[in-house]
Amino acid sequence: MSPASRRLFSIGVCALMLIIASARAAAPQSAADRLVKAYLDAWNGVPGQPGAALAPDFVDSTTLLPLDGAGFTAEIGAWRGAIPHLKVSLLERTSAAGEEVLRLRFEGRPANPAELLPVTGGTVAIEQTERLRIHDGKIFSRQASVDEWTVPSELLFAAPPAFPYEPLSASVVARFGPGQFLESIALASDGTPFVSTGPAGIIASLDAEGRQHPFATLDVGPRGFVMCLAFDLKGRLYVTVISANPAVHGVWRFTSDGHGARITTLPPGSAPNGLALDEAHGLMLIADSFGGVIWRAAMSGGAGEAWIRDPLLAPRPLVGRFPGANGLQRAGTAVLVTVSDRGLLLRVPITSTGAAGPVEVVAAGLPGDDFAVAPDGGVYVTTHPFNTVIHVSRDGRRRVIAGPEQEVVGPTSAALTPDGKFLYVATDGGLYRPLPGRPPVARVVKLQLTPGSSATSAAIRTPGASLTSGAVQTSGAHLLPGPAGSPGIRGPAADAHAR
Repeated sequence: MSPASRRLFSIGVCALMLIIASARAAAPQSAADRLVKAYLDAWNGVPGQPGAALAPDFVDSTTLLPLDGAGFTAEIGAWRGAIPHLKVSLLERTSAAGEEVLRLRFEGRPANPAELLPVTGGTVAIEQTERLRIHDGKIFSRQASVDEWTVPSELLFAAPPAFPYEPLSASVVARFGPGQFLESIALASDGTPFVSTGPAGIIASLDAEGRQHPFATLDVGPRGFVMCLAFDLKGRLYVTVISANPAVHGVWRFTSDGHGARITTLPPGSAPNGLALDEAHGLMLIADSFGGVIWRAAMSGGAGEAWIRDPLLAPRPLVGRFPGANGLQRAGTAVLVTVSDRGLLLRVPITSTGAAGPVEVVAAGLPGDDFAVAPDGGVYVTTHPFNTVIHVSRDGRRRVIAGPEQEVVGPTSAALTPDGKFLYVATDGGLYRPLPGRPPVARVVKLQLTPGSSATSAAIRTPGASLTSGAVQTSGAHLLPGPAGSPGIRGPAADAHAR
């Protein structure tokens, strides 16, 4: 080809490219394009309602507890509160029928750098992949995963340090059907175990042979969860419930015959979880897993109101994947609360008027779900995806007392028998975070706590399961209240969280 021909060819190619580019620019936006733009606008703080792009039954299944549209909108607000000038950029987009896969970059300077990781030069830079499912011109589901090269997995799954492994003797009390998720366990005054089955909406009791007897069923709807259980001194059962149905969401109370009613309303988008009863003041205290708040409400019923708000009660901004405030239990003249995503155990005093005192960090490096408080003030903490039960004694010593070898896989909740000799543990069997080689079968396991069950007692053995032991790690100490007249527990606490 002659030089003149090559020049003409190049001119022709450039002209064709300009024509194609102009045609693309002039092409009208598709419905999917408009949805993606609205989605990015919501993240970038463009005025408007992000909910307009979301289907009425939208669900965000990124975290352990799914969010509805109101909860997701609140999450965007929390991000923008943590990073006032947050910029979200679209790096890559893949479209398919009914689905948009977006790679996004989140960056900006945090209002409080100490709260966010990783921070480089005072700026957050995180990339993640978001999978949006679209139907009838609306986004009906979202699932996001952070790219681990920008956020190491140990920040997303903050596993507890290795503690000494001293397994207690155990027996499996009951097994549940495929797909069952045991969320909570509580014991009636006669020692009968009651369990909640999370998304199934069923509350069941267990007899001495482990047979399951339905006690009550709630229609929690899509993304709904029957959460935590607590008995009052009259034998009535109180239950926290998450539901997109405002007539179901809140706290329910059941009499011994299984008849119940919703007695407490909570704001839309709240995530009621742990439940503690302050019968001296006639109050219920309810942990909110995403709102950074513990609610209070009269045990007789009515609307819930904030008892205490504190940033330590919320999940970590940006990297948080687990609930914030989770388990909530009475301990003397205070309540203890686990903050799963931060790996904290907090203490909140109850004043003589029933108000909340200042939040105190009792222990760090303890990513607990629910827990039980022993008469001597010790605590038994379930760690859910980390497949352990950790005992923290009054002197601050920590040890793993149960794990997969005792069929404790995915432990979510624990309850002590009235005589203090046994600990019941409810599990999801690995439904949330499967254990390789094990089918996800939810179980209730009973651990023997009497002096005869030392660390050398026989335990259920499962081939291939092992736990690593290590040195107890301690730093500064705070007091956990023991029974009246006792010195209380000393538990490790991180100076970084001292208040």
